[in-house]
Amino acid sequence: MIGGRALRALLRVELRQLVKHPKRSLLILLLIGVPVAAIVAGATLARVSEPTPQERAQSAMGAADLRIDGIEEWADRQKVASLLPPDAVRQPVFAGLERVTTPGRSLPARLYAVPASALESGGVALDMVRVNDGRPPRNPAEVALSGSLLNALEAEIGDTVALTYGTSRTIVGQIDDPEDLDLPLVVRTPARVEYPSVTIMLVSLPTNDGHDSIAKTLREAGFGVQTRSAAEVRDGTLAALVFLLGGAGLVEAALVICAAFAISLRRRQIEIGLLGATGATRRGITSALVAATAVLALVAGI
Repeated sequence: MIGGRALRALLRVELRQLVKHPKRSLLILLLIGVPVAAIVAGATLARVSEPTPQERAQSAMGAADLRIDGIEEWADRQKVASLLPPDAVRQPVFAGLERVTTPGRSLPARLYAVPASALESGGVALDMVRVNDGRPPRNPAEVALSGSLLNALEAEIGDTVALTYGTSRTIVGQIDDPEDLDLPLVVRTPARVEYPSVTIMLVSLPTNDGHDSIAKTLREAGFGVQTRSAAEVRDGTLAALVFLLGGAGLVEAALVICAAFAISLRRRQIEIGLLGATGATRRGITSALVAATAVLALVAGI
């Protein structure tokens, strides 16, 4: 066994070496600290930038329980209605492209044509877009634009804009996509015929039971169905990639540190021999070397 006094003496020798060779110590600190900092910073950025499962579900389907894609014709809507419970709330949302025009400017934007009731309090499309100012459009004479689009058009609530089809519309609100605040976005009420556009059916079911069985039935009928439980599954790919790259950096740093210590030990052969000659055991010298390195690693990790 190593006596406490002997180990303290050996540690003092090692700490003196750390002070005596500050550049080597600093190199080891950096080789440990930089990969650790990269992992922590990368994980933090991934956590902040990656939407939470709840945010991802809200962006995809608002407050609905099911999102049904692949609806191309009126017959598809009738078929979906026949496969859903009679008391299910259905709201079609048309997604496509729109062009917004003011005097001297004409800009393309993404379009959501949403029934007025779907964006009111308790509506199934609530949270797909966020109303930051004003209110959602309630009739064909009104429109809501995203903040980025309002800035690009130099327009504000109360101004008039023209869309691709129909008469001029009054801006009644500022809306944004919660997951992409820079997205040029137009929200209006649906037209009688939406072309070209993709129809998304948002469905609110009366109970939490049977969601999976209903989704299975719809998929068997040829529709794409997304459930809230599936949308709220966290994707850990980005975090895993961050830790994988950071771990590779730590392994590389460990190889360099091993080489640095090997060189250091060769240079200190005489000193280590004197320690052995004065009574230090092999185990004691090894323990002191490991403890001194652990101090460096602790400081670097912090």
